[in-house]
Amino acid sequence: MTSPYGSFLDQLAYWYYLYIVPTGFNPAKPNGTGPFKYQSFTPGQRSVFVRNPNYWKSGLPYVDSVTIIDFSDSTSLQNALTTSVIHGAGAMEGPQIAALKSAGGVQTITSHTGAITPFTMRVDQAPFNDVNVRQAMRLLVGRPQLIASALDGYATAGSDVFSPYDPNFDASLHREQDIPQAKSLLKKAGHENLTVQLVTSPVATGTVAMSTVLQQQARAAGVTINLKQVDPTTFFGPNYLHWTFSQDFYNYSPYLAQVAQSMLPTSPFNETHWSLPHYIDLYKQANATANTATRKAIEHEMQMIDFTQGGYIIPAFIAALDAYSTKITGYSAARVGQPLSDFDFEHFSFT
Repeated sequence: MTSPYGSFLDQLAYWYYLYIVPTGFNPAKPNGTGPFKYQSFTPGQRSVFVRNPNYWKSGLPYVDSVTIIDFSDSTSLQNALTTSVIHGAGAMEGPQIAALKSAGGVQTITSHTGAITPFTMRVDQAPFNDVNVRQAMRLLVGRPQLIASALDGYATAGSDVFSPYDPNFDASLHREQDIPQAKSLLKKAGHENLTVQLVTSPVATGTVAMSTVLQQQARAAGVTINLKQVDPTTFFGPNYLHWTFSQDFYNYSPYLAQVAQSMLPTSPFNETHWSLPHYIDLYKQANATANTATRKAIEHEMQMIDFTQGGYIIPAFIAALDAYSTKITGYSAARVGQPLSDFDFEHFSFT
């Protein structure tokens, strides 16, 4: 480290950020310390892993192998579970969970997570370079309706600030739909009857459905949102992180860890191209202090900037929906948002 890094422990606590790659690592022969060892990978079909006999946790894992099968659509995934082709299915949609609840031999698990699927507005490009437009777009969203219609109720309302489980999260920030105020802000910005294009793709639970609901809600303020749906390969192609108005998704992270991921000029996923100097200074100050009260106050100031100026629309914290065969056990609800109990395969076993 070249500067103080007070959120270092937050980073270490979340394993999906922490990958230590040894010198001379060969991707064809991966070597690690996890409960399973790589055996084979067939692109677009399956990955096979076998038990690591030298795993550092005594007695784990319980099963001899894990096979991860790729499915081209959610219907095939659901059918594979109900016909016992597979024993677990992750990242399900709400209607599937409803159907599986009544299916024999299946147990569904809903995890109330801090995961987000933000609408991303580039703050360096018109019309979103005007904060009045950004705030107006946030006020267009009827969050309870979006959750009910696009996510089948499997989410809790958000107010455009991330990391709800962080102890420094400011729960007092709250936003509701306000069409008159949205219209007023658009008029102030000179963007009455605004027309924008929203790029969407089925890259995470509910992304396309959320876009469709937002499109419908925006009409009440005279805003026309033209949807451009692309396939995931195109979405994550050369234009990823460059779309003017789009979406992305994140599993739960503590606040400063998420800032490092997407809110700094040096962040790997800065979709909004956010680069406010004062915000960057506050991030450095938060990492530089060991005083918990001081750090909380700084983070609250940062979150107020997110709330009043940011480029994210975060309408909800989305639940993770998994389903398992009753032939296995060892799974549980999880808060991060990764499928299948945060991929906790080491504790899975057959009943």
